Amino acid sequence: ELLAIMGPSGSGKTSLLNCLSQRNEGYTGQVTMNCSIATQSTMSRASGFVQQEDLFITTLTPREHLKFSATMRMRNISKEVANSRV
Repeated sequence: ELLAIMGPSGSGKTSLLNCLSQRNEGYTGQVTMNCSIATQSTMSRASGFVQQEDLFITTLTPREHLKFSATMRMRNISKEVANSRV
């Protein structure tokens, strides 16, 4: 599945994603997934997003960037499986 979060500048899109991924410690409440409290580990395994501050290599295509990110995030699975998920 793919989800797009869209909104004007300053509407909190990045803040929401940082809270959901538990990269931001400055929030209160709980993040749940499938009716269970989600840990940073479970969220990391189930989802991912490219931060707007990430640096891109100008010689790579968007698909090559996604494949590179998948390879780095999914170190415990084969490269072929990671590429098939891109």
